[in-house]
Amino acid sequence: MVKVNSQKRKNQLIKKARSPVILSLCNKIKLAQQQDKFFNGAETIISKEIELYPWLTRNMVYGRVIRRKLKEKKELEGLIKETTSIISNTLTMYNSNDSGGRPEGSTNKMIQSTNNFISGGRPEGSTNKMIQSTINLKEMAKDEIAILYAQKRLANNGHLKRGSYKMIHDSVMQKLGIIDKTFVVNVRSIQSRIR
Repeated sequence: MVKVNSQKRKNQLIKKARSPVILSLCNKIKLAQQQDKFFNGAETIISKEIELYPWLTRNMVYGRVIRRKLKEKKELEGLIKETTSIISNTLTMYNSNDSGGRPEGSTNKMIQSTNNFISGGRPEGSTNKMIQSTINLKEMAKDEIAILYAQKRLANNGHLKRGSYKMIHDSVMQKLGIIDKTFVVNVRSIQSRIR
């Protein structure tokens, strides 16, 4: 038990002693990146430092750089959220005090655009809605094909000409706007729906 605690303490002290070296190296890389936007010399800077400090690895430095960027990004997002709330409060006060100001919806659009900047990506649930709408379209296509198939079959005394099913299938796909080339409705499934 005593050996484990002393080993932990030793590792913590080593990590604490190495931290300023890694931090200064990250500062050098950041400064070089700020001076030249197309800077690709991080490996050369790190390799020079590895000669001085054999315990140093690229992953240590890159990990610290990534953690630092994430921290700066979170701080920036917090600043943007704070600024957005201040702007929305100010605009709310402005709209409530002055009736002849901006149109009602313009301030809301401005607030929404700043909020959209923060979140990024697709709106929540839009992928599920898209998948569900695609599934619904495919079911509608099957129903439509079955109806047209039955009508054409009744018109031809219970038989279809060669290629008629393909024409029905393609016309329904085009009509509903289904562009998925892999989605093909089998004739057997349509025949089973009609029976």
